[in-house]
Amino acid sequence: MPVIVSSPTGSGKSTRVPLWAAQAGKVLVIEPRRVVARALAQRIAEETQTEPGTLAGWVVRGEAVRNPETKIVFVTPGVALRMMGKGTLGEYQTWILDEFHERRADVDALLAWMRWKGELGRVVLLSATLDTQTLARELGAELLASDGRAFPVDIEHRCELGQTWPQADGLPLRLERCIRSLEHSSGTILVFLPGTGEISECAAWLEGRVGAEIRELHGGLSLADQHDVLHASDGPRVVLATNVAESALTVPDVTVVIDSGLERRIVRSGGFPSLELGPISQASADQRSGRAGRTRAGRSLRLWSASARLESRPKPGIQVDDPDDWLLPLLASGADPWTLPWLDKPRADGLREALDRFRRAGIWIPDPWVPTGGRISDRGVAALELPIPPDLAGMCLALEHTSAFRDALATSCALAQARPLLRGKPSPDRFQARRSLANGSDDLALLSRAVRCDLDQARAIGAHLSVWRDARELWDRLAQTFRLDDERWPRQFQSDSLVQALCKIEPRSLRLRRGAAGREEYAIGDGAGLRPSNSSLVFSEAAPELALAVSTHGGLDAQGRRRVWIEAAVGLSKERALRLDLGRVEVVRSQRREDLVWAQWKLRTGSVVLGQKEGLATDPQVWSQAVVKALDEASISTLQQSLDALGLERCLILGTWIAPCEDASTWLQRNLESAVLLGNALPPQWPSQIPSPPSVRDPIALQNAFPESVEGVGGTWKVRWDVRTGKVRLTSPPGKKGVAPELPFAKGWTVKLG
Repeated sequence: MPVIVSSPTGSGKSTRVPLWAAQAGKVLVIEPRRVVARALAQRIAEETQTEPGTLAGWVVRGEAVRNPETKIVFVTPGVALRMMGKGTLGEYQTWILDEFHERRADVDALLAWMRWKGELGRVVLLSATLDTQTLARELGAELLASDGRAFPVDIEHRCELGQTWPQADGLPLRLERCIRSLEHSSGTILVFLPGTGEISECAAWLEGRVGAEIRELHGGLSLADQHDVLHASDGPRVVLATNVAESALTVPDVTVVIDSGLERRIVRSGGFPSLELGPISQASADQRSGRAGRTRAGRSLRLWSASARLESRPKPGIQVDDPDDWLLPLLASGADPWTLPWLDKPRADGLREALDRFRRAGIWIPDPWVPTGGRISDRGVAALELPIPPDLAGMCLALEHTSAFRDALATSCALAQARPLLRGKPSPDRFQARRSLANGSDDLALLSRAVRCDLDQARAIGAHLSVWRDARELWDRLAQTFRLDDERWPRQFQSDSLVQALCKIEPRSLRLRRGAAGREEYAIGDGAGLRPSNSSLVFSEAAPELALAVSTHGGLDAQGRRRVWIEAAVGLSKERALRLDLGRVEVVRSQRREDLVWAQWKLRTGSVVLGQKEGLATDPQVWSQAVVKALDEASISTLQQSLDALGLERCLILGTWIAPCEDASTWLQRNLESAVLLGNALPPQWPSQIPSPPSVRDPIALQNAFPESVEGVGGTWKVRWDVRTGKVRLTSPPGKKGVAPELPFAKGWTVKLG
């Protein structure tokens, strides 16, 4: 039986529960943040007077402090997912999911996998602000709740005249005023800010203006700095923190909390996920305030109006985030994400799109019959070992033996970061420094070289230094893993190869310019467009015809409308796009010439034709479409009948109608293209064998379940089953009308008369 432990923030459950569980065997504690995982392991080591890595240790990105005998290991969800994919989670007798109330997508995926494996008896959930009664009923868990020891906290709202909601404008000055009004308070003032950018800005403003030491607390701190902040100080101090201090990480002697009420979270706009600044939930506000009442009565100053109605809880991450990071390890473990016992189901469109990206990146082999089924490829297994998103890992591995490999790895290190590498609205000097670093190339070259530059250059181009350090650390690890030697690689940035690879993985990123001069945006069709960002090198002069959107960010414009901006791009002309074979392929004509395939095809972005080409079909998309188009109608019709029969058999097995695979042409094209991408066929040769679905196992049972005619009132009624739409049509005998007969199998089908 799983166990849920619920108690207020700061009550000690994140260190006490692992110690209790360790009495029964090895314990794996899954912490949402690196800085917290390291801090909690060190806290246990200090309390038990042991060396870090002996009784308690940690494994986070780029750092492992443990040995084979370590009893308690703190890991981030990404590390736990890789362990799940490799099948090594079973080494631990207890799995503890801390801060479960945050409902992160990767943690929800881990819990769904544990339920599917029937291993909930190993699971302990720790939570501070969650509807634990409902969760306990859902999981059949035992609930252990404690009120903890909390002192009263006085809550005050302080905002500007006319302000209702939390806002970032003038934050350093407003923060200074609050702190000055508290100068006679003892203890630590803990300030919650949305990110490291705001922390740096406020720290620079407050230094020397308030009578206290200014300290920072965020995920980019070194171990030594983190250790200093998390230990008591002799004098007054102000700790500027991200929401890491809202979780299991405890800053000592906090008597006052100042809450900006802001955080960055994933928002979807026009199908694009973006990290946007916005108000926190009421649950987060309450949890932050609670930090002021751990050891004595405290105060919480909220920088927004009491009339603002914050949402009670944010949406679970599984319903917002793209699934790529947690999906590949799930697939590697043999789990089916469509049928897992989720607490909240992930977005179906997100799963489909991710599987399609994996297929195009060569890390997923689709099932030839079930569109959502398949298996992970050898490249996918290798991609699991790389600490970058799976589709980027697949792209890099595909380019491993080309001159573009180093540039692909470095660019991926920049794109793998949760926040932008470069600050927006650069000064003229910074913009010129970016041009110089890119050496006349585009944003891709700038990102690739920014990851490999030194600290002085990073400052000169206006990099977010904490993000740059993470990206640089990632680059150093990958360079060491692949033993990259700078002398071996071309000096010129390999833009064409990377543009082709990125566009293949995500065709929607190629967009056409529209709109009047000065008000341009980039769109696929008639839908919402992406706005050019003033931080991009590409849009600093005339807007190009086409843009490959490499990185985007979202937010509200001056009129309060939600927009998505392209912050990094590659500018393209139609001629260059045609030369690089970019865009969606549409084969117009094709022929089989002896054992070769010749085709004429268009390249499109949305409904706009970029141009037309012809020749031997060497591109996988062109080849697969051309082969299908060259087949006669009789072959396609026969294949369609086979697919429809298999669709009926699948409905019979499942006991209801279920959406089948595509029409025969799309099905065949998808399978041919996948075979090429995974190295099982060689364009432009005609395939030695056209894929065909397996035979129906029991035709007689199928005919009995889905008859072509049934006897009813007035005579024989004809029955037509359309497995692709889930509709069954009953036609009465000629000249007769009567009561429609019952069908032997009709669950899930839409029955129509006439």
